[in-house]
Amino acid sequence: MIKHTLLLLCITLYTVTAIHAQGTGVPLSDTLSGNKPEVPSQTTPSPRILISGYVQAQFTYAEKSFSPGNDKRFQVRRGRIKFSFVSPKNTKGWSTSQYVLQVDITERGLNIKDAYTILTDPWTGWFNIQAGMFNRPFGFENPYSSGVRESPERGRMSGIIFPNVKDLGASLAIQGPKTSAFHWLRIEGGWFNGVGGPSSLAEADEFDKKKDFIGRISTTRKLSSGKVTVSGGFSMYEGGFRIDSVNVFTMNTDNRGVKGYSLVSHAADNYKDGLTGSRSYTKRRYMGADAQVSFDWAGGRTILRGEYIQGTQPSTSVSSSSPSSAVTKDIYYRKFNGAYFYFIQNIRTSPWQVLLKYDWYDPNTAVKGNQVGDAVVPGFVATNSTDLCYRTLGFGAIWLWDSHAKIIAYYDRIINETTDQPGSVSYYSKDVPDDLITLRIQAEF
Repeated sequence: MIKHTLLLLCITLYTVTAIHAQGTGVPLSDTLSGNKPEVPSQTTPSPRILISGYVQAQFTYAEKSFSPGNDKRFQVRRGRIKFSFVSPKNTKGWSTSQYVLQVDITERGLNIKDAYTILTDPWTGWFNIQAGMFNRPFGFENPYSSGVRESPERGRMSGIIFPNVKDLGASLAIQGPKTSAFHWLRIEGGWFNGVGGPSSLAEADEFDKKKDFIGRISTTRKLSSGKVTVSGGFSMYEGGFRIDSVNVFTMNTDNRGVKGYSLVSHAADNYKDGLTGSRSYTKRRYMGADAQVSFDWAGGRTILRGEYIQGTQPSTSVSSSSPSSAVTKDIYYRKFNGAYFYFIQNIRTSPWQVLLKYDWYDPNTAVKGNQVGDAVVPGFVATNSTDLCYRTLGFGAIWLWDSHAKIIAYYDRIINETTDQPGSVSYYSKDVPDDLITLRIQAEF
């Protein structure tokens, strides 16, 4: 770990000292936001490296302790430094190559967040190939930068089905250049490892041969002389992971009419002829739709944003999270759905914004309320607290301190589904006290 860190720091220092033509930094909201990696404008005939970044220092207080006896803490939530190389524009008006390296430096260590290149065809400007580690092109909230997102964190569902946000892979995007009459339409699809980006320098190794497909069609239009912006898209995810020496279960109903998990395949069945390359694979499928609108009026800018996702999630009995390494426990299939909705209001021309957000994540749509944890007949496995639905109501205020800093005060009211069943789920007979208060200062350059 130490060797990896020192090596990365040496490369970073060498890169900085090798800069021969550095322009002024582009505001963070221009370089890191949105679903499409934006290429900064090239104002000099020679290549250059742009450096940007931000730090999020915060204090959080939780009703439920982060660790035994600790319900409040200071931390650096994110400490990003981003290096972007952009080739000079060609004679037709666009850059044909871009390279991005972004690292995250906090008290928890140093991690790579982005390492990718984008090649744009020099003839039409319509085709972009992106390869490396970058945001999964699914939905709006997942690839939307944490540096410009109004709420401190993404919704619960986003963090569970897309842990670590990034992934390793390659994609092809089709979108006309800004001068095109069809620039408003974007089609993107690619293949990814499926294990997510690393949360440390030692992680994110692929553990099977299967690659996951992610596709998205999106559009953005400006109306009323630019005062109204409307956008939206449809996304899909088709993938899975190798099943090793574990059993596989899916939701079913026993002979008493109680819903629980029944065995689909025994561990030995998943090996087939015993060769690693011919083992069975799970089915991981998501479909999503999102829409956003912003408009300027006398009261300030108003932003409305929403996204709905549903699908099939293979995971374990104690977690519905997408795996980042080989699964060594029995696999459980669940049908899920979830959504989030934002309301953001700028207060006229003042530096204040107010924010209201609602999201839900139902990891198992087949059971509700007291059905969770209900006893099943022998041969079935009962549902548990992993199958409970969660809803979060968040509201806060943002003070735009200046053009490079902001202060956020935010409250998460977290509400879990309840069940009166005894045993391991009895703790959830009422709403668990796990609300969260976040106070954050963010500065960027």
